[in-house]
Amino acid sequence: MGLPGVNRAPLDVAVTLADEAGRIATERFFADDFATATKRDGSEVTDADVAVERMLRAELRRRFPGDEIYGEEAGVTAGLPCR
Repeated sequence: MGLPGVNRAPLDVAVTLADEAGRIATERFFADDFATATKRDGSEVTDADVAVERMLRAELRRRFPGDEIYGEEAGVTAGLPCR
């Protein structure tokens, strides 16, 4: 039972994508070929970080094609800014 007038669809998408992100991260962190790199700012990025962001960007673009997307690894993908 939801709250009256609340659109659960965005929350359902977020939960689905969070579950998939967790699956990808777990799979990559325990892989034999787990890899890291150093970003220009000196911080570390893992192949798991990149894989998760890549999946999230692809799914968000597919589900919300006009929205702007912000991410730590790839920056901003153009679209309509958040309101």
